Amino acid sequence: MNNFKIYRLVLLLPLILFTNCSDDGSDPVSIEGTWRLQNQELSVLVNGIPISTELLEQLEFDASDIEIPEGSTIELAAGGQLTVNSPGETSVNGTWSLSTNGKTLTLIQDGEAFVFEVLELTATNLNIKTSQTEQIEQNGIPVNVTGELTLYSTRQ
Repeated sequence: MNNFKIYRLVLLLPLILFTNCSDDGSDPVSIEGTWRLQNQELSVLVNGIPISTELLEQLEFDASDIEIPEGSTIELAAGGQLTVNSPGETSVNGTWSLSTNGKTLTLIQDGEAFVFEVLELTATNLNIKTSQTEQIEQNGIPVNVTGELTLYSTRQ
C-alpha cells in the first residue's frame, strides 16, 4: 500500500482541470479560474474488489498521504498553466490540456503525464476522478491494487 504515497502529488493536481462535458448545446463553461476543494472520496480496490474502510484501518493504511489537504485551491490560468496551493505546503506548478470533447484531462507535472476523467463541470462545480493501479506481489502472487480519488470542488 506504500506505493500510493508517491501518487499524492499526482492526485493533488487534477482538482480543477476541465471543460464542459454536457451535450445540451449550451455555451461551454470555462475552466479558467480558481477552484476550492470541498470534498473528496477515496476508494481502494484489490483485484477489482473494494476494500472497506474498516479493513484499511486494520491494515494501518494512512489515507493522508493520498488525500488532498482541506482548504486546497487550484488555479487554472490561460495557456494551460496550473498552480495548486495547499495550506502549509509549497505551491505546485504544472500544465494541463483537455481532449477536444472535454472529457479527458492530461496533466503534465515534472515531465510525467497523468490522465483524469471529468465527471462534471458547471459554472460553480468541478468534479473529477483519477485512478492509479499498481501491481504488487503478495506471497509470490501478483495483486493489482487500485486507488481511486474523486474530487469535488467549487469555483471561488
